[in-house]
Amino acid sequence: MDGPSAKEPGTQPAQDGPAEGEPAPPSAIPSVDDVPQQHSITDELARLFLKNFLPADSQAVLKSYRYRPIASLGEGYTTVRKVLEVTYRDESSGKEDVLVMVVKVPSGNFVGVVREMGLYEREVIMYCQVIEHFRHILSQRGKQALLPFPRYVYGRMTVAGEVRDGRDQPLEDQTQTEMLVIELLQDFQVIDKKVGMGLEHLKLLMPALARFHSVGLVLRQRHSERADRLRQVVGKLPEGLDDLSAERSPCCAALEYMGLQKEADVLAKFCHVDYVKETYKNAFSEDLDVVTLVHGDLWSSNMMFRYETDADGTNHPVEVRFVDLQMCQFGDLAYDLVYCLISSSRRETRRDHLRQMLTWYEEAFRSQLLELGEDPEQVAPWLSVDWLIARYSNGLAQYISFALNVVQLLFSSDEDRNDLLGGTNMGDFVKAMQRLRERWQEGKCAPALQERLLGIVEDMKEFGHM
Repeated sequence: MDGPSAKEPGTQPAQDGPAEGEPAPPSAIPSVDDVPQQHSITDELARLFLKNFLPADSQAVLKSYRYRPIASLGEGYTTVRKVLEVTYRDESSGKEDVLVMVVKVPSGNFVGVVREMGLYEREVIMYCQVIEHFRHILSQRGKQALLPFPRYVYGRMTVAGEVRDGRDQPLEDQTQTEMLVIELLQDFQVIDKKVGMGLEHLKLLMPALARFHSVGLVLRQRHSERADRLRQVVGKLPEGLDDLSAERSPCCAALEYMGLQKEADVLAKFCHVDYVKETYKNAFSEDLDVVTLVHGDLWSSNMMFRYETDADGTNHPVEVRFVDLQMCQFGDLAYDLVYCLISSSRRETRRDHLRQMLTWYEEAFRSQLLELGEDPEQVAPWLSVDWLIARYSNGLAQYISFALNVVQLLFSSDEDRNDLLGGTNMGDFVKAMQRLRERWQEGKCAPALQERLLGIVEDMKEFGHM
């Protein structure tokens, strides 16, 4: 099927047009997505994107824009992600350039869960009202903002049936659809999910996570209005979870097949639906002794690294960014630590380097507080490596089931993975879990998954949970 012609809005030059004597810019490659009826991007919005993203003194003139699909932006279970390319001319230099952005709209197989859990609205609030606010604070203090997130460009969301912008102001045009526009991390890539993070990656990730948690602590203690806006989006587990109560985790079935019945029984306790619901409530509670902002879904698909190549041709990670902020809530920082390390690093790395990793975390947490003008001894008197190890140990028992959900997805066979992701609601997911359990009881569990489960068992034993 042919795409739209070059005359359709969104692919033709914007009304600014070429300067006299200059040829018109070439038409963008037609795309079936590149029609305003589907994406609602206009010349006015494209100009606003340029204004929001480029330096304040920029003299950018919009030339054209193109909206297209891209296959390399992750799985997109809860959102549809497209790329917007905006071509502009810098009037001060006369040169043309292209700004490339990601446009996210709530959709995908689990759009009902997105609505129920307030995921999309929370992500817009995180980018616009939290991250940009702290970037501004740091710049005012003359500090380099090392917050590990893409740049925010534009957002709008539906709140109580009303379309609002990223600052929660109602839009005049209530026919608009939800949209989040952020920087495309063109020079970044996700790690090999089955290999996971090595120590070089973790030396970047742990300080980055600490900076995020540090900002979350200050947000809660010093910026109550912005914290309240995030709290208003209620986060909860999806309906239908109780249907899993009669089923032990497929991971338990895999351990049973390997002859580890005692270990399977202990893991079953931590994965029982009643325990999961209770620990989820505790993880995102503000009744804890230490409460900060938690990413909530920090695994290998939601972190991206930029690499540089040294003289012998070896690539080394040099920067990290976190994406997909839909699960961000106030709660227990140990949730992120356990979820991230168990799902996205190897057992031997955790075994040999946990104290070192948490030392990197502690130092960066303290540094970020100082850069924000806060005294670590006042706002985080509990902060120490030993305290972090204790919190990690406690979190390992509480939050292991959430990390296991990622592990079983990453290391399952193609058949199992397709089964897990092929549904459209919680009922389909429950049935898929039942089928996995039956197959894994018969030994049809991928060897890579068996290896990872054995590593997790060793983690649990190390900290006295088995």
